[in-house]
Amino acid sequence: MNRDAYQYNNFFQQEPISKNLNKQNQKHPRVHQLRKQVQQNKEIEFNTEEQIESFINTVQQNWKKNQALYIQQETLIQSQLKMISSQQYQFICAISKEQIKIPVLFKGCKHINDNFDFAQLLRSLGKVYLEKEIKCPHCTNTFKYNDDIFVPNPLLEQLMEKCGGYSKQIQYYDKEKIIMPTHSVKGLKEYNSDNLIQIYEIYKKGKNQQFSFSSMIKKLEIFEDQFYLNVCFLTSTKVLIPVRGDKCVHLEVYDLVCLMKHLQDKKLQYIQCGRCQQPLSLQNVQIDYELHDTALKSCDFAFQYKWSSNSNRLYDILQMNNRDTNLFAYRQIAYNSIEGQKYEKKIYGIANQIFQLIDDNDKQTKEFYDRIQNEDISKLQLNLDECQFTQSKILIPCRCIKCPQLQVVDLRYMACILDTAKEKYQQLSGVVEQKNKCPLCQYTFVSNPKNPLFKQVYVDRELSQFILSCKLQIGLNQTSFKSYRDKNDNKIKIVEGKSRIESLDIVQMDIKCPLSNQIIRKPVRGFNCKHKECVDYYFLQNQVQQGLDLDTLKCPFCPQMLTFNLIEEKLLTELIQKLGDQQAGTQVKIYPKTKVIKRL
Repeated sequence: MNRDAYQYNNFFQQEPISKNLNKQNQKHPRVHQLRKQVQQNKEIEFNTEEQIESFINTVQQNWKKNQALYIQQETLIQSQLKMISSQQYQFICAISKEQIKIPVLFKGCKHINDNFDFAQLLRSLGKVYLEKEIKCPHCTNTFKYNDDIFVPNPLLEQLMEKCGGYSKQIQYYDKEKIIMPTHSVKGLKEYNSDNLIQIYEIYKKGKNQQFSFSSMIKKLEIFEDQFYLNVCFLTSTKVLIPVRGDKCVHLEVYDLVCLMKHLQDKKLQYIQCGRCQQPLSLQNVQIDYELHDTALKSCDFAFQYKWSSNSNRLYDILQMNNRDTNLFAYRQIAYNSIEGQKYEKKIYGIANQIFQLIDDNDKQTKEFYDRIQNEDISKLQLNLDECQFTQSKILIPCRCIKCPQLQVVDLRYMACILDTAKEKYQQLSGVVEQKNKCPLCQYTFVSNPKNPLFKQVYVDRELSQFILSCKLQIGLNQTSFKSYRDKNDNKIKIVEGKSRIESLDIVQMDIKCPLSNQIIRKPVRGFNCKHKECVDYYFLQNQVQQGLDLDTLKCPFCPQMLTFNLIEEKLLTELIQKLGDQQAGTQVKIYPKTKVIKRL
């Protein structure tokens, strides 16, 4: 036991000081000094990682000895869950917004869905004083500090284990023990939330082995190992809730939420399966729970699986490999060792959290392509087949927020560098070269509360969609990417139409797009729209690339559908560019004849 753990054990147990103190002091002068400090100041500090780790280890040992505490916590949580039909969880610390590793609450707190990570909570406290009040950072309730003030959350521990220990966004139904992964992509996220009951009813059909992945393997008479790409037939996005029709006999699946949204947008009762042409409706779909549970336990960025003919099981390839080349290129250790597995889990956790920041990733991606919109992408450098730093294929395209070039690195390699920057060059065995800078542009990563490290990089959502749509083919470079973008861009046509503001003397309007909630950069309206109000062309362009059908999207200002034929309000485009600061107000007054625009 190290000295800090010894200190905390004695502090908790409050052992009397021996009468033979002088004799003990000669043997353990440091212990006497610590005891004296605790007795005089009655405080415990959490200034170093060693202090935090020692304290957590001691508390966890006390939890293990006190099984009644777990039972008491489970009973409390169950009583709260009985009042609601379901509860949303994300496994994100309520303080730091980073992934939870050890979920903990203050004894007496009622917010079972908003937990703290133990280490991150202690860092925020800094120090505590015996019998002095502590304020919960989330609910602001106050508690007197004592040795049982921190309590575990058994339910969250169990859910995290079933989700592979990674941060996930799930809806949990305690009565049926249903864990429903939910989407965080704009459009799907809102639809997912609005249709939970309908999705829940499909889950209530229960598990049926004849519709499982292993059953399909058997019916298709596949006797060898099989690689599988877990991508939706409709949208080329990762499948969270995999479904097939009850007559389908193939490995490919649809994502349930994407399918439901497609049927509703198109006002259809069913579609023909793109693989076997069988009718596919919400009445006959069946969830493949083998694929469902494999996806649930894997990282959100993992979509490559493998069916093992030896074990008759489906695996996430990242969990099967003894060595991830992206990690090995940065740190050369045995990844089948305890140290290697611990490091891999840590790096995947960082990468997973960055990948989940969909809104931030979308925003940074839009801003990047806005900056290079006048450049010919085919003349820029891009190689996704072989990363210059890892010599392996780039699957999760990532760059820092300052990068000016199109080229990217894999998110997992970038996560290794962010970990180094976070730990402030802590010496690790096997590291080829310690880095705290973006490998592409040499931007230095510096951790601070206002700009956390995980927000200094982003996943390029356009390139990510491009990689998935190409089904991991080779030849992914600037030329093929330009062809992909041109194909998507050509779906939207800017057509000639009447300006609704040029003939007016004064116009007062809001230049915030009601769809993106951001200031409009290129104002457009539907061909059949008769009003002056506009939406943002670039937002629509991004949504179309993700599968949105503008023919089914109703204008937010009138009953007309937007359609793919849009009219640009060119004068407004010119005037908005003059405004400059994109963070300022959105209410403006326009004088079209003199081409003047003013914020109100």
